[in-house]
Amino acid sequence: MTRTPPIVDACPPRPRASAPAIHVAVDLIVLTLRDGALSVSLIQRHDEPHKGAWALPGGFIEYGEDLDGAAYRVLSDEASLGERRRAPRAGAHVRHPGP
Repeated sequence: MTRTPPIVDACPPRPRASAPAIHVAVDLIVLTLRDGALSVSLIQRHDEPHKGAWALPGGFIEYGEDLDGAAYRVLSDEASLGERRRAPRAGAHVRHPGP
């Protein structure tokens, strides 16, 4: 009777793949009327990527922060709004990057 050698796995077990980090951001479109003309608020980027380019105000949502809170924080940081007096009118659009 022939003995079958035990099966030996030559490769160590692979570590379980961890889920990718998810970063959620808010971008704001702030429209105003100035001298009867519709204007949009833009910021000039101070950091890379795209240093010096114009962009919508935006930033990452901090842990425990809701969309409205993040939007107001970003806008107050960019525009020096000071104390929050009334809630901004907000609409949320969530876009999935694809399949």
